[in-house]
Amino acid sequence: MRFTILTTFLAALALLSPAVASAQHEEWDWGSPSSPRERGDETLTWSAFVDGEGEAVPPSPSDTGVWDAFLSSPSRTARASAVDSARGCVDTVLRTVQEDEELSLLLKAIRELGLGDTLEGPGHVTLFAPTDTAFINLGSGERSGSALAMDLADVIRYHISPERVGFSGGSQTLASLTGERVTVSGSRSYGFRVNEEPVLETRDSCNGQVVKLNSVLLPRSPPPAPKAPDCNPVRECCDLEPPEFTCEEQVAWGKCEEDWIKIGKYCRRSCGFCIPGGTGDRSASEIAFEEDEEGNNLPMRSGDPLSDYAREGLLYQHWADIPGWRISDLSNNPKMLESPTVTTVFDSRDDVFEAPAVYARARNSVSRMSGFFCAPITGDYIFTFTSDDSGRLYMADSPVDPKRRLAKVSGSRGPEDYVSTRAIFLEKGKSYFLEAMQKQMDGPGHLKVGVELPSGAELIPIPSTFFSLNCKRMPDVDSLPEVTPEEACACTEDGYSGPSENRVQTGRRGCFTYDFRDDLVGGAERLGERFGQSIGGYFQNVWGAEEGTASRLASYWGRVASTTANANENTNARICYVKHPESCPIAVPSREIRGAGWRRC
Repeated sequence: MRFTILTTFLAALALLSPAVASAQHEEWDWGSPSSPRERGDETLTWSAFVDGEGEAVPPSPSDTGVWDAFLSSPSRTARASAVDSARGCVDTVLRTVQEDEELSLLLKAIRELGLGDTLEGPGHVTLFAPTDTAFINLGSGERSGSALAMDLADVIRYHISPERVGFSGGSQTLASLTGERVTVSGSRSYGFRVNEEPVLETRDSCNGQVVKLNSVLLPRSPPPAPKAPDCNPVRECCDLEPPEFTCEEQVAWGKCEEDWIKIGKYCRRSCGFCIPGGTGDRSASEIAFEEDEEGNNLPMRSGDPLSDYAREGLLYQHWADIPGWRISDLSNNPKMLESPTVTTVFDSRDDVFEAPAVYARARNSVSRMSGFFCAPITGDYIFTFTSDDSGRLYMADSPVDPKRRLAKVSGSRGPEDYVSTRAIFLEKGKSYFLEAMQKQMDGPGHLKVGVELPSGAELIPIPSTFFSLNCKRMPDVDSLPEVTPEEACACTEDGYSGPSENRVQTGRRGCFTYDFRDDLVGGAERLGERFGQSIGGYFQNVWGAEEGTASRLASYWGRVASTTANANENTNARICYVKHPESCPIAVPSREIRGAGWRRC
């Protein structure tokens, strides 16, 4: 009979779906051992496991809620580093299980559930190890029969604890990975018991201990399977229905802009509140404000504060008591995942992309400004950025998309000492998520962002009216500042010259020396040829000179003119390509680069 049960058990183990092994991708949070493994709407019970029925579904990805930039910090690799640091430890808990022939079924379950990393990583790990006999006898008794309705992974995790068993006598309780307690009691004289089950033997390893049992430990009650909500507006674009009436009715009644809709995250899809794009499993939260009992407007948010955004205008966030002046000082500080000390939205006509001085100068602080920049015209944009102490400027399609760095400042910099980005092509009517970070330690501090439009006009800092998700508040093109002749005739600093919507790369920056000998000789030769051609034609038509006189005189005077021009000793000149030749009255069209224009320096 036992042989038949064991055969069935091993066959069920072999059929165990890889989806159940999703735990091997999890990072165990020793401080929160109660977090169950996600399984969607189904769990694999012992009964289904033994009978070979059912399949476990893959778990839903967890919502970490962490700014791409913050994830790239060393804290992200903490688990991998910890496992690497334990590589020098050979006699691990997992190795002890592997070398014990009586624990083969437990080893099989550990591998199928992906718990190997937990048992060979850094300690301390205590494993209560049921023998093969314990598994074979499971279900034979009234008490152990309840295990057949439990989730296999929950039962195995109940046998693992990050705490150490003292075995010094008396009673000790330990927290398991399911969050439920395991009790160890007894003495050296009379032996020890785990949940009243006798201990066969104990073995110490370099990263923990193995406590061998002849019984399977059972949680008091199986944890309830998590029920996935019909709509999670923080993690997906969907309609969370309000307590009364439908989203369709709320839209028809014009309720989308009311604060209770935004704060409750109702009807995000129907109201058009979803963020465009978005990859990964972080969540973005639109900032809304709610008035408290004292009449103060308090920001309401959920999820990752580094993915917060404002639909219109600029969002400003400030964190206090974060020491250091480097950007790494903020990305390594867990306080950045907490709610900011100050949150406000700048959306009036007088607001600009500049951090308030009282906060930008605050000692040991962090400032973050962000918004959806709406391109008023198609063309190349050059953003300018300055920060003190250190700062970074990023651009992305949305707050949850990967961000690319446009500019950086490391250390102190004057408030008018700007760093310029390369030319970035943007399309009219599209919005681009722009984010600036500043790390301030002490002394003067500032954070400003400006832009040079394709027309050459400069906006320093950028007005808040240029920031609107999906360009619902489109900047008025007629109200854009016009480029002055001085700005249009300025030498290009990035090599680009030409009309606003069709600039070309000249490959030249600033003033450079140009040898115009070939231009001078070629131009003189063409001028001489035209002179000779006109004189010879006159002789032929008026005086009856022979045919071919015009051609001979054109060739003669062309050689004379080119020889005379080539005799010039100094044919070098300092010139530069101008930014916007169409608005520069002294620009000369370039013959070498079509669309560009130049002037003398």
